[in-house]
Amino acid sequence: MDVLDTKPSIINDENSIQLDSIQTLSFKDVSFSYPNGEEAVLKNIDFSSCETLGSQAFYECTSLTEITIPESMTNMSASSIFFNCKNLVTLNYDAINCNVNDYAFNYNVNIQTINYGPKVEKFVLFNSTNKITFAEGFTSIPETRFNNKTKLKNIVFPSTITTIPNSAF
Repeated sequence: MDVLDTKPSIINDENSIQLDSIQTLSFKDVSFSYPNGEEAVLKNIDFSSCETLGSQAFYECTSLTEITIPESMTNMSASSIFFNCKNLVTLNYDAINCNVNDYAFNYNVNIQTINYGPKVEKFVLFNSTNKITFAEGFTSIPETRFNNKTKLKNIVFPSTITTIPNSAF
């Protein structure tokens, strides 16, 4: 079985669609196939310029292993967006100032790696996370944001970091 990396796109051509938001239960129990009919697996999503994700939009998409939340994302305030996506292990988080519901990633106990983009202001973190990476451009880490995360074992700092406050970790 081949793996399909899909990328919602704002490019208007015959092979893509324009997406500003993804609504409730949009991808619940969806199967994907290539044009030749071969089955494909939705493994990685890059939301390009999508701004909003609806409640349970990726409900039980167990084939998802990695997602990228772009700078353009402003609203993930719905609950259970990635409900029980149990194989989701990597989150690339570039959203600058996104409103994220505490339950947006309900029952995702396996997100192990978070890669933060350089402009992130509101951080997400999970008890299962054991590695975080801060992109080049970060100069300081928020105070107390990452403390008491017992599984967090690996932190990658950029060369631009100048301040790590007391109690950051």
